[in-house]
Amino acid sequence: MKKQNVEQKDTVVRPATQAGRFYESDPRRLAGEVDDFLQRHAAPQDTRRVAAVIVPHAGYYFSGNVAAAAYKAVNDGRPYKRIFLIGPSHYEWVDGASVNFSADYYATPLGWVPVDGEAGAKLVAADSVFQYLPAAHDREHCLEVQLPFLQRSFKEVPPIVPIIVGTNRLDKLQKIARALAIFLTIRPMRMLTRWMSVRKKRC
Repeated sequence: MKKQNVEQKDTVVRPATQAGRFYESDPRRLAGEVDDFLQRHAAPQDTRRVAAVIVPHAGYYFSGNVAAAAYKAVNDGRPYKRIFLIGPSHYEWVDGASVNFSADYYATPLGWVPVDGEAGAKLVAADSVFQYLPAAHDREHCLEVQLPFLQRSFKEVPPIVPIIVGTNRLDKLQKIARALAIFLTIRPMRMLTRWMSVRKKRC
C-alpha cells in the first residue's frame, strides 16, 4: 500500500497582543480579576432568548465591571454553536467588515480560543462587504478583551468568528446584518439593528 503525502496545515494562533496593557498578563491574576467582576453580578432570571449582548471594550480598570454584567446574561449551559465577536476598528481603515478566518485560535494568558474559520469564510464569500485584512486584527484590542470573560464564563468556549467593522454607512451595516442573520435564530435583526444604531450614534 502506497503512503499518501498529506500536507499538514500549520496551526495559526493570533497572539495576545494586549495582555499587560488592557488586562493582566499573569494567568492567575487575570482569572481572579475576571472572576471578581463576574461575582459582583447576578444572572438575569431568563437568559434563554438572549441572542446578543453589547459589551464595552476598554481596559478592565475602566470597563471590566460593566462587561461582567453583560456576560452574566449569557447562558453558559446553552449549546451555542459559535460566537460572533463584532467590534469597531481602531487602527485600520476597513471599507465594510474584516473577518479573520485565517487564524485557528486566539490566544490569551488563560489559553487558546478556537476560531470558526468555516463560518468566517462563508461570510466573506457571501457578500463583498466582508473581506479579510490581517492588519485590522493584528493590534486590535476590542475583540481580544472579550476573550478572558468568555473563558471564565464557559467551561468550553464555543468557536468564535472575529469581525472588525470599519464603516458607518447604513447600507453596508444592513448588508452585514443580513449576512449574519442566517446564522442566528432568536430575532437577530432586532438585536443587530440595535447594536448598529448605538454604534452610529457614538461615532
